[in-house]
Amino acid sequence: MGNLTDFRDESNTLVVSVGKFNDVKYFRYKLTDDTDIELICEEIVLFFSDVGLDFLKQIENLPNVQKVLNATPLLPCKYLYNQTHRCFKGLVAARLTGAPNLGELYEIYLSKLHKQACPVDDIIQFERLYWYLLHYSAN
Repeated sequence: MGNLTDFRDESNTLVVSVGKFNDVKYFRYKLTDDTDIELICEEIVLFFSDVGLDFLKQIENLPNVQKVLNATPLLPCKYLYNQTHRCFKGLVAARLTGAPNLGELYEIYLSKLHKQACPVDDIIQFERLYWYLLHYSAN
């Protein structure tokens, strides 16, 4: 998918803004003067102490990541901006956790990739990934 191996150590699994996490459309922090900085910092600290750190703790666990990525495969996943990445990551997470619906997820995500007008090379890579995962064993 065109990701550079040089940045593998800095890669992420999920990416979500505070606004998306809280289901608030068009959310932005707005700074108009120096006092706003303190207020916004307090809001961010409160967000992490109230829900953000608990969510991060929850997704340290691969089965929970699998649930976040694949709980509603027909809908966009709010924890990733790039839904193509969601298809790839969701498939891998499903396989690594032994999810029984791997084939169903493959079909759903493949259909999504086609509907998103995903580049043909990415679709081919997705299909290859699926066939690789079918025969993958950690043993």
